[in-house]
Amino acid sequence: MSDGATEVPVIDARSLVLDFKVNSDFESRPAVYANRAANCARGLAPLSLRPETRDGKIAIVGYGPSLQDSWPDLLRFDGPIWTVSKAHDFLLERGIQPTYHTDTDFREHKAGFNKLIGARTEYRIGTCVHPAYLDRLPAERTKLFHITPPHYGPYEAGYPKLECEYDVGTVAMRLAYTLGWREQHWYGFDFSSTPEGTHAGPHEGSKSDLYFVDVPFKDKTLRFGSTSLQLHAAMGVERMLRALPRLRPTIHGNGMIAPLLQARGKIGARRR
Repeated sequence: MSDGATEVPVIDARSLVLDFKVNSDFESRPAVYANRAANCARGLAPLSLRPETRDGKIAIVGYGPSLQDSWPDLLRFDGPIWTVSKAHDFLLERGIQPTYHTDTDFREHKAGFNKLIGARTEYRIGTCVHPAYLDRLPAERTKLFHITPPHYGPYEAGYPKLECEYDVGTVAMRLAYTLGWREQHWYGFDFSSTPEGTHAGPHEGSKSDLYFVDVPFKDKTLRFGSTSLQLHAAMGVERMLRALPRLRPTIHGNGMIAPLLQARGKIGARRR
């Protein structure tokens, strides 16, 4: 580029390695251990991992840009709605009550991401969140569980352990699957950016490297903007789908993840 700006690299979707990962501040073990010890000492109820349903239908809602367009479908959705991150307040502000909500990020600023409390929402929260997050939640509707990337142990007794990716979207997907919700409808999970940004609204988080991703789709090539963190999470989705062949996701919205999975031969995900 003539102005001296760093040129954004272009990646072919088919060349992404399945273990694509980035270095980030997500693996700050002392903070995770301190949060977990404080949270487990509160005596909040553990989340049971026993199935709640057999082959149930559920909506999992993230905060990607496509949620701006797809959210009205949730007004007519005939099943539970499970939010992560800022999708919680996004839906409440539009009159949609999440059935469940999950967060897992250990950083203190995440405690202020959501300002609202659902009147009937059950909060299924990772033990590693900052204690200030739990200060705001209704104790009687809050249940805790451990997420278990191997390097985060040993774990406090009394709470179930869920083997999962770190990204909160895939945590909710995996947790819902474990509880029997096999027909999943994903909203706001794009793993790509638009000119307006990386999310459906303001989102304070880690900075990461920018990429363009070329995705073969039908008789053309689609180019998506993305980041290293988004690609890390997208490969986590593919790893999860390969490990859970009975999971049947339908992907709503026009983000990158559905054509990316199709281009990489993971045809278990449908796009709507």
